[in-house]
This record gives sequence, C-alpha cells and structure tokens, in this order.
Amino acid sequence: MADYPCDAHLARYKGPSVRAFLNLYREDEGIALRYSICGDCLAEVVAAWLPRALTQTPEGYWDPLEEDVALESLWRPVERASGRPNGRGRR
Repeated sequence: MADYPCDAHLARYKGPSVRAFLNLYREDEGIALRYSICGDCLAEVVAAWLPRALTQTPEGYWDPLEEDVALESLWRPVERASGRPNGRGRR
C-alpha cells in the first residue's frame, strides 16, 4: 500500500487512496470541497451524515440507509473517468 497525505489530520497514512468530495448548492451558488483522507478521518467526517443520508441504489434511486449501517459496507465498484473530474489539479 502506498503512502498518502491526509488533509484532515495533516499527516501521511498508509492504505488505499481515498478522496472525498462534497458539493453544496444553494439557489444559484455552490461550494466544492475536496479531501484526500485516511479511513479513520473519513469515518469521523461521515459519522454525522450516515444516520440521515440517502444512498444511491443500482437502479439510480435514492433510498434511506438501514439503521446502524457500517461505512465500509457502502463501498461499490465505480468506473474511473480519465483525467481529473474538474480539469484542474491541486494547488
């Protein structure tokens, strides 16, 4: 496993590369946030979201999560897009 920086606790970690994106929209305004984050910090960041979050089904619908769902159980395979999603690199 490689060594990556965790933007949440500002240290390096060994393990899989995890990137977290949060896009917020209000009327015609938006905020785009990004983290490179270790598993422990990711669990801490999403802990408040999980009890009320919706998850996308394979059919494309959004359904509430089951009670006491584990973050690890939500991972699904995804196709990787070529290049960076927004066309920009990290500054």
